[in-house]
Amino acid sequence: MKYLLILTLSFFLPLLPKLSSVVYADQNAVVDLQEQLLSLREEHQRALQLSQSYPTRGREAHTLVAGKLESLWQAEDINQGALAYNIGSSWFHAGRYGESVLWYRRAESLGYGSKELSHNLSHVRKQRLDYLPDSFGNPWLATTHSIASSSLWFWFAIAVYLLFWWQVWVFIRSDRTEKSRIIFAASIMLLTSVITVFRVAYTPEDSSGVITAMDITARKGPGLVFAPAFTSPLNQGTEFILLQEHANWQEIRLSNGSTAWLPTRATTLIDW
Repeated sequence: MKYLLILTLSFFLPLLPKLSSVVYADQNAVVDLQEQLLSLREEHQRALQLSQSYPTRGREAHTLVAGKLESLWQAEDINQGALAYNIGSSWFHAGRYGESVLWYRRAESLGYGSKELSHNLSHVRKQRLDYLPDSFGNPWLATTHSIASSSLWFWFAIAVYLLFWWQVWVFIRSDRTEKSRIIFAASIMLLTSVITVFRVAYTPEDSSGVITAMDITARKGPGLVFAPAFTSPLNQGTEFILLQEHANWQEIRLSNGSTAWLPTRATTLIDW
């Protein structure tokens, strides 16, 4: 747990707008909500301290904090992306990795982009008992897309572009007929352009749901009469893509390409 970037006051305060931007009639409601968030922050800190001496009681305290944060989901003027991040962190400390992955993914889908979120989501995924890839589809394509999406790649592409035209200028000005360097620069520029276009054209699939139950047996069909799909049950925190629903069952696809059926009570969709 010490590797998780935990809740701080700075993460609670951005959940609400500045009072100066709120209509006067609504300021009392905003102040009341802010007081609730500050109170929950104090509860969170007490739960962290309790976890050091009494882990079980600490997890129970974090469960209460997570539940109270979830109750604020429909509150007006609240930043749902930041709230989802805080809920995911509370569920992590409660030992409920399924709910933690779920709310971190919801924070992602709401556009809450931060290094803390990426770090925590990566960390909580490592706590899962099911050893499955984090990304769906071809791992090589997903890795390439991740690299091409980074800010470092953007600056690298600019550097290659400038290098190419500098080589062209040198080639024109030089009396020598050394074509190797400009050919090399052109090749690198072509490769960079191809990867950049790939980044725009290719979008890796995201999970649409998370298993939030412990030790759930996946079936080959929508019912208990069907044989188990795998030799061992699936566990909380495992992500999937929803294929179809039938009565109280869902057909899902895991990140390794395997398909199976799960009861709806064992899963929660990211978008609801």
